[in-house]
Amino acid sequence: AIENIKRKGIPIIIFGAGIVGEVLFLACCNAGIKVECFCDNNITKTKSTICGVNIIHVQDLKTKYKDAHFIISAADIKDVVDQLDDLGFTKWYPSSLLLRNLDIYQYQFSAQVDFVEFAVSTCLLCHDSYMNPEKLFLRSVDIIITERCSLKCRDCSNLMQYYKKPKDCDIEEIMQSIDALCNLIDEVNEFRVIGGEPFMNKEIHLVMKRLIDEPKVRRIVIYTNGTIVPKEDQIEYMKNNKVLFIITDYGVLSRKLNILTQLLRQNNIAYHILKVEGWSDCAKIMRHQRNPEQQKKVFTDCCAKNLVTLSSGKL
Repeated sequence: AIENIKRKGIPIIIFGAGIVGEVLFLACCNAGIKVECFCDNNITKTKSTICGVNIIHVQDLKTKYKDAHFIISAADIKDVVDQLDDLGFTKWYPSSLLLRNLDIYQYQFSAQVDFVEFAVSTCLLCHDSYMNPEKLFLRSVDIIITERCSLKCRDCSNLMQYYKKPKDCDIEEIMQSIDALCNLIDEVNEFRVIGGEPFMNKEIHLVMKRLIDEPKVRRIVIYTNGTIVPKEDQIEYMKNNKVLFIITDYGVLSRKLNILTQLLRQNNIAYHILKVEGWSDCAKIMRHQRNPEQQKKVFTDCCAKNLVTLSSGKL
């Protein structure tokens, strides 16, 4: 298939200008495949380049290319295939074609190697599951363990600003929910442990142990804001290759960020820092008076439509 891509003589475009796209570009170079450009749904990315190559917006594809081969680096491959099909492009390849045997530890990328490995393995698993749909596979499950938070973000996308009396979620109910879900599915790529701020729940380590011990769960990602440092007895439950910390850096508000990252390094726990450089307006909870077509467009463009949430015993 790689030789077929090189023989066709039409432009090769990587769909997805993220960290996996960066790795895929390197794999293409190693295979002697010349990449014409990247394309992405995030229009703000078109103002920059990746690996010295231009990024174009998806809506500009039809005006710039009559035909092209696409290698998909986005994890949500079904969305990309559907989008390309709507635009009249039918020649695409999963990134697994080139990434499967690439040793990422030999190279340097714009993100820490732990996060690169996590992103690439997620992409491979999602693409494999799409190409072999007989398994009941979930890419990502958010599991809410507390409504409490150490920050007060305006218009929090997890709606924490609406709780009048936030509380920790019932630990027994959380465990029963994990059991029930895992009894029904074949595999989950990642459980995302969230709140609020998950470390507000002092029983977080019990949830972590249950997820680590579950063979159907590939990764556990803790989303934290860098304001709370886990205690020594909690950190012991997080020393596992399945675990990844995603730390949102809110600048001076993330007052324990340096202490937290030092602790994670000392205990050899993978982490990735997301620097907040602007505010994402997730819209208000109100009537927007959209017609059905507008509602469909909002859903199609939504970055979270493929995520599911486990909360209060419901999926």
